[in-house]
Amino acid sequence: MDRSIAVMPLPPAILIKGENGRIMAQGGLCIAFYMAAPTSQVAQAAAQALEAYKGFVGPEALSFYADMDGEWQQLETEGWEPIRKEFLDPIRARVHLVGNDTSPGGFGFEYDGKELGEPAFQYWPRAVSTLRFWLPMGFLETRGPDRIRALATEVATLLPFNSGHAGLSFNASFQLAGVMEAVSKEALRHPGLDILKLEHAGNEIGTQVRVPHWLTFIGDPVLKKVGGIEALRAHLHEPGTTVEAINPQRAVVTLGPAPTPGEEGQPMPAYRELARVLEPWAYHPASCPGFSPEAAFPRWDRRFLD
Repeated sequence: MDRSIAVMPLPPAILIKGENGRIMAQGGLCIAFYMAAPTSQVAQAAAQALEAYKGFVGPEALSFYADMDGEWQQLETEGWEPIRKEFLDPIRARVHLVGNDTSPGGFGFEYDGKELGEPAFQYWPRAVSTLRFWLPMGFLETRGPDRIRALATEVATLLPFNSGHAGLSFNASFQLAGVMEAVSKEALRHPGLDILKLEHAGNEIGTQVRVPHWLTFIGDPVLKKVGGIEALRAHLHEPGTTVEAINPQRAVVTLGPAPTPGEEGQPMPAYRELARVLEPWAYHPASCPGFSPEAAFPRWDRRFLD
């Protein structure tokens, strides 16, 4: 393990810092959607979703954007023009905005829109367009889970999603040495925190679902295969679990009044129930590079099943 990384749990937040005090990873709130639709059909809705997010977090929350070379640039008034143009890229629209360019902070927006069917994606037959927001953990206290749920649902109404989720997750610089190893140790201790490598999932998930989360958004074809909204509701019996329609083809499952990080050995029965109901259509990545020990990744991935 990289000895320069120390783990500092601050319930309910988790910080993973390097020796110099720089934050390498932290627990936060993640809202993500997966859409088996080309960017030509999604980009406008994704731009509207960004406006909804900006309206929720405030205009100053996002300070930097990734340019065409992946370098961070200061987001000034004129900085929004290349972002607007990026949404319109006809093959692959990649918009990445953050609140802090030196460490994973509490605010962020990512859109990876793919013109599915183009030769560029021929090796990824299950690739989808993806969208993700980050919120700081402190928003659970300052804004409350009801408002966060309202934001996630508002965004869901804008997007032609096949699946999505919202809840606690690690916001991390996974490309840095030792970070995934440190994150995986904390992930095993806190089963309610997700590890999401968005680009990896976006290349493989297709129309499957990633479950369970505090909020799980389910559209076609999975909702149809379950039997529809009423059939899904009939399968879920744990106290605090609700199933609500977004429209006749899409629903959101909520597991309790607020997300929870959980504790090692804690049963989290509502999460376990939803995972088992949706297991026939669940996405399970084959591996997670850097997860330590490597053999523990399947156990983490199936922590609500086995």
